[in-house]
Amino acid sequence: MTDKPERLISADKLLEWAEYETWELYCDLKAEIECNTFDPDPPRQPDIQPGDRVRHKHSSFKYYGIGRVKEIAASGKRAYVEWPDYDRKKLLFGQPTPAYYLVSKLQKVEGEEV
Repeated sequence: MTDKPERLISADKLLEWAEYETWELYCDLKAEIECNTFDPDPPRQPDIQPGDRVRHKHSSFKYYGIGRVKEIAASGKRAYVEWPDYDRKKLLFGQPTPAYYLVSKLQKVEGEEV
């Protein structure tokens, strides 16, 4: 996922500024704001999608191996991941629990066979 800094503006401040320019500019700008022309873009879907194979970026999860994304939360910030390929020699006391993980902490795995 590409993190692009958001540049949000205050519609009220913009209208206040435009009010001192020309009346036509002010009226046009006010009409466009009321039509939501300048509203921020909706949140982007993460690059990680259900069915993708992932690895956790944090070193304390290195024995989890490669997991499979089952679903993405409605917020788009978390992914439900199962870990069928965990290191059974290092994690002797049970397998990793399927759970939601931050998408920003997951790395998509491509080209490797499980």
